[in-house]
Amino acid sequence: MIKGVIILRHTGFCSQKTIRQNRVKQVNHLSFSEDTLSGFTIIELLLAIFILAIMFTAIFGGLNDFFGNIPVVTQKGELYEMGCRCMKRISLDLWGIHVTADKTYTPPDLNGPSDPCRILGGNRYNNIYGTHFLRFSSNEHVALDNSPEVGISEIVYYRYESREGEFVLKRSDRLYRKKRFHMDENDPVICEAVEKLKFTFYDTEGNEYDTWDSDSKEFDYATPAAVGILLKLHKKAGIHSFQTKIALPVTRNAKNEDEAI
Repeated sequence: MIKGVIILRHTGFCSQKTIRQNRVKQVNHLSFSEDTLSGFTIIELLLAIFILAIMFTAIFGGLNDFFGNIPVVTQKGELYEMGCRCMKRISLDLWGIHVTADKTYTPPDLNGPSDPCRILGGNRYNNIYGTHFLRFSSNEHVALDNSPEVGISEIVYYRYESREGEFVLKRSDRLYRKKRFHMDENDPVICEAVEKLKFTFYDTEGNEYDTWDSDSKEFDYATPAAVGILLKLHKKAGIHSFQTKIALPVTRNAKNEDEAI
C-alpha cells in the first residue's frame, strides 16, 4: 500500500516536470529569431533620413517661395490699382470737358490771348520734347485745400521727372481766375513709375493725330472728337499697361476760312 503511493507520487512528479518542459518548448517556439531582433540596418536608416530630408526641403522651400513672393505680389497689386485710379481720374475729367461753342468761338489773333477752353496736347511742351501732356478745360475741379470754390478749371496732365529720377504723372488743376499753368513740382502726383504716356487725338472721321491744338488753323479750329490714352507703368514687381479711348461729350466743328474771320 505504501509502495503504491510512492509510485503514484513519483509518477505525478514526472508529469509536472514534463509539463514544464513543454511550456519551455512553446516559449522557445514563439520567441523571435535572431535576424528579427537585429533591427534596421545602417543603409535602411540612411535611406529613410535621405527621404525625410528631401520632403522637408521641398516643404520649406515652397513655404519660403510663398512668403518671399508676398511683397512682390503686393507691390504689383498696388501698381495695378494706382493705374486704374489714374485712368479713371483722366476719364472723369474728359467727360466733364468744357468747350467754347461754335457761335461764340473766335480764333485768336497773332498776339492775342488764346481760347480759355483750348484743347492742346502732344509730346512737347514749351519746346521741351518728351514732355507728354494734355491740356483742356473741365467742370471736374478738385479743391485739394478743401476750398469751397467751384467752377471751370484748367486741367493739365503731364509727365514729369522727379528729383529721384523717376517719371511720374502729375495733374494741374487751376480755376481760371487764378494764375495760369506752369510746371510745378508741388502739383499732385497721381501716378508713379510712368514708363510711357501717350495721348492720341481723333477727328470726326476717325483719323489719328499725335498732337492737337484747337486754336490752330492746321486743325480748322476744331476740337478732337475723341482722345486715346496709353499709360504704361513699370516697377521691379512687374509691368502694367492701360489703354482707353474717350469720346468727348461736347465738341466744336471745324471752321472754314470765312467762318474763322
